[in-house]
Amino acid sequence: MSSTIVHCLRASQRTQARCLSKAGLPRRNFAGSSLTLLGRRNGGNSNLSSKTISGARHYSWWPSWGRTSPTDSTEAQTTTSAVEETHGAVVRSAEVPSTTPSLNEVAPVDSVTPLPPLPPADLPVVAEGTISAEPVSESILAAIPPQPLQYGDLAALDLVHYTPAGFFPWLLEVTQVSTGLPWWSVIIITTVGARIAVLPFVLRGMRASGRLAPIQPKLTELRQKMNEAKIKQDQLGFSVAVQKQHALMKEAGVNPFDTVLMSVVQLTVQFGFFIGLRRMCQLPVEQLKYGGWGFLTDLTLPDPYYITPIICTALVNLQLTLSGRDMAAVGSPATPHILNGFRVLSVFGVVFMSWLPSAINIHILTSILVVCAQTLILRNPAVRAKLSIPPLPAVKPGTKQPSMVDTWNYIKASFQQRQAIAVSEAAARQRKMTMMKK
Repeated sequence: MSSTIVHCLRASQRTQARCLSKAGLPRRNFAGSSLTLLGRRNGGNSNLSSKTISGARHYSWWPSWGRTSPTDSTEAQTTTSAVEETHGAVVRSAEVPSTTPSLNEVAPVDSVTPLPPLPPADLPVVAEGTISAEPVSESILAAIPPQPLQYGDLAALDLVHYTPAGFFPWLLEVTQVSTGLPWWSVIIITTVGARIAVLPFVLRGMRASGRLAPIQPKLTELRQKMNEAKIKQDQLGFSVAVQKQHALMKEAGVNPFDTVLMSVVQLTVQFGFFIGLRRMCQLPVEQLKYGGWGFLTDLTLPDPYYITPIICTALVNLQLTLSGRDMAAVGSPATPHILNGFRVLSVFGVVFMSWLPSAINIHILTSILVVCAQTLILRNPAVRAKLSIPPLPAVKPGTKQPSMVDTWNYIKASFQQRQAIAVSEAAARQRKMTMMKK
């Protein structure tokens, strides 16, 4: 009876294995479980041992079930080994201790992290959501000073060239970067240095003017003769007057080029500095906005109180007064009237300079102060003798500077004289054309 039951169980296992293989599912070995159940039911009978079961004859109602093919036995062994490996892996994984603490485990009191201290009561608290993403205002950005100027920055801004207007921005850059001084003091130092640099040309011109002063009356007489010869169309008389003038100047050792060179160099330096500094303010160079002092913080803007334009105008008139006597002694009779013309223009200069940036007004103010000091120093006889400058001629008693009315009358007389010369020249050309037609 027992062998029959075992045979039936094995037959059912084979049938189940075939069905699972056809369905594509892994086979299960029910031999162990079935035999275990059978052993329990029989009360642990020792007759149902492995030897008895393996040696029993198999009986079946179907002939095909009674035969065990080699393929089926191989499949059964493979399934049994796979189940054993899976069972062993599950057992090993169950033995690995878990690192996740259970809910029943309670951390010790010492391992609890203490809470951070509360902020002080006077500390302002920013509410959540109050931080806005709006851009920073221009006023805040403008309050941040730029980085100090470095060598080559003005060249990168296309302010440095091989011209007088491009040389002085480079000179200002070198002075500021080398010394680290504020820009208002850099402008003053550079202006003084530029005036000192042209001093040799000024001294050369003053020497020529000093040698010209003794022969100035004779030169004035010769100029009048030349003007009369032009009106009369007297070419011979005009040529004779010109030759006498050249001989007189050569005898006195006067070179007209020296006086012209002094004027050209001073004008070149003055206008080159003016244009270069004006370009720096127009760009503008950001460091100039923070390089001022007092009420002139931003050097790129005009003086808001018109203080520097008024001071510059007053100093210009002072310089004209100081140099008027010297220029009248060594210059032509038209020189005092030219000085009066500059005085009139200086009044309009207040309006002009009020529109200029503060940096340019500082430059003009410094330049005029240097020229005034230079005039006072070079009027000293000891200084003139030391620098080989001829002494100034004595002024005739009763000589005074012409007034504005005298200057106006002189301008009208000069205009009438030039008009008469132009009419005379036109008449001479007409006569020549008439003679050529005949």
